Amino acid sequence: SVGRQCVSKTPLARQAAFRNPGTVHPSHSNLLLQRITNRRVHGIGRLLSYIPQEQAEKMEVPVLDEANVRVVTYNVLSSSLADPLYYTSCKPKDLDPHVRYHRLVSKIEEECQLGAIFCLQEVSLSWAGRLHSFFASKGYHFVFSPYGHRKNGYMGVAIAFSL
Repeated sequence: SVGRQCVSKTPLARQAAFRNPGTVHPSHSNLLLQRITNRRVHGIGRLLSYIPQEQAEKMEVPVLDEANVRVVTYNVLSSSLADPLYYTSCKPKDLDPHVRYHRLVSKIEEECQLGAIFCLQEVSLSWAGRLHSFFASKGYHFVFSPYGHRKNGYMGVAIAFSL
């Protein structure tokens, strides 16, 4: 469910049914990103923002400009995998694909106004077309790359960026 933690029945497979925007995976160091971007990485809430080193040292909230990038990433959980029998801690309504899609779009819409770049994982083929239309209406280009199979709704990854 969008924005809510749902736990599966099996302890090994416990995971969020919808992961909120994340920063860097705990196993990765911010130093690696600093070396790549030559900038300090500073999380604003759960969003990634790349800001100049002097701003990061002052711990000010950065203002995005042409030297800064706002990246939002979501694991949306393929609509084919959001099964109420599997995610027993969730209300079935919260796993409904229609409800989840509209929650996702409302979260994305806010970030579109800020010119964010979106990285989405586990996007089902059935959502890819709808998301393509949504992003196009916001002046974004949407690239979808499926890697899944029938059972998971031919899910894939997607990137959306402002034209």
